[in-house]
Amino acid sequence: MKNALTYICSIIISVILVFTVISSVFGVVGKIHVSEERFTSLAVENDVPEKVYSELEKYFSNRSSSTSIPANVYMDAIDTEYLTFIINRNIHNGFAALNSESTENSVIDNPSLNASIEDFFNAYAEETGCEKDDKFNKKLEDTKSSAYNVIIDQCDIYKFNALEKHGVLSKLAFFYSKLDIVLLICVGACFALTILLTLLNSGTKAGGMFWIGISLAIAGIIIIVPCSYFIVSDYFSAFTIKQPQIYTAYTSTLNALNKAMFSTSICIMTIGLCLTIIYRVLACENPDVKPAKVD
Repeated sequence: MKNALTYICSIIISVILVFTVISSVFGVVGKIHVSEERFTSLAVENDVPEKVYSELEKYFSNRSSSTSIPANVYMDAIDTEYLTFIINRNIHNGFAALNSESTENSVIDNPSLNASIEDFFNAYAEETGCEKDDKFNKKLEDTKSSAYNVIIDQCDIYKFNALEKHGVLSKLAFFYSKLDIVLLICVGACFALTILLTLLNSGTKAGGMFWIGISLAIAGIIIIVPCSYFIVSDYFSAFTIKQPQIYTAYTSTLNALNKAMFSTSICIMTIGLCLTIIYRVLACENPDVKPAKVD
């Protein structure tokens, strides 16, 4: 009867361990990859600033017919280094909001851009004889402000500003702030359950190793299956996002998360299989080492 109870308890604890391991993997990978540092590095690795530059060039070229301002007025004063600064600032502000911290001004003053716009307006006024009155100055300032707004919007590759505007970011902040606590609970539960399995099967040499190994192997396989599908089918590439920089930012991040999940689950499954193999070896060497049997 004692062996039967041990067997049933071991199964129940093993099932719980499977789900706590899965939760821990999600938590650890999320903590490492959903971070300001990782997002900024992915942007550079995938040439996002260059894509933003191309989109801005296209935007200002299309707008030149209605504003009569040539695209080079803006683009000659903008480079990828400047765009990288703004991209990083937007990412920083996004994670600051998620952590309920104060954000910084997204507008990074560009003296070259200001001078280029001013030179164009002054040259236009001299050619046409336009008076530099309050209306002229207002139009000049509006043009500068509009240019900065467009640049900031194009550099907001993860759409943090839009998410904050619609109140989504504040809701996500509640869950993001609890990530460390949840991760600590899940990892702590994994250790507690493995110790419990070991103690529960202490009557047999390395008895807990069998249940722990099986749990880790199953948890790894459960994660591997969907991750493999996403990799083989190139699932995230099918997303329909018109702006190349936003498409690249999201797909590269999701692919990085998926690959990290896949690699971690492979390691977990391998550890689990190794534990079960070690257990079987010990069981063959020692007849007393075998899974609990139901009487």
